[in-house]
Amino acid sequence: MEKGKLGVRMSFYATVAFLLVLLTSNIIPVFLLLGVTMVVEQNEWASRQVIQAIVLQFLSVVVSTVFGVFSVFYRIPVFGTIWGIIVSTVESIIAIVVLVFGIIALVNVSKGKEANVPLANKFANWAYGKTVVKPVYQQPVYQQPVYQQPVAPAPTSAPAAGVCANCGAPLNGAAFCTKCGTPVAK
Repeated sequence: MEKGKLGVRMSFYATVAFLLVLLTSNIIPVFLLLGVTMVVEQNEWASRQVIQAIVLQFLSVVVSTVFGVFSVFYRIPVFGTIWGIIVSTVESIIAIVVLVFGIIALVNVSKGKEANVPLANKFANWAYGKTVVKPVYQQPVYQQPVYQQPVAPAPTSAPAAGVCANCGAPLNGAAFCTKCGTPVAK
């Protein structure tokens, strides 16, 4: 992986971005890192990886904010307990999703590969105007076995010795056909 204008490898920026996602819930340092990769380094790959980290962290921030808006439900005696269980379950699931995809992305970007965070990857490519062409799967064409019909023997120009050449009637050793009267060729 190449070094940028500041002498730092581009994979370092992406690795730090995903480490920030995994270790802190503050999104501002990741935005600052995006500014460094876009303005100072001007590296598209590193910027796309940091954008993916922002989208991944933004998921947990948005979920927490939405549940924070409805915090008034905690004050309702019975419903507050149920609401708390729902909120903690959803936030736990989101935290696990962010953790799993963050670790996978961290391993990928540390090797200099694409982070490939689902949906975040598409957003980062869209932000840079990149379109990723998926290979089109073509059904393999299997040739059907060729079965040949048995070929009938070609008719011979000379008729069989005991059959009339004109009508196909048996000759029975006669010089003329008894059915049509044709002379037998010898």
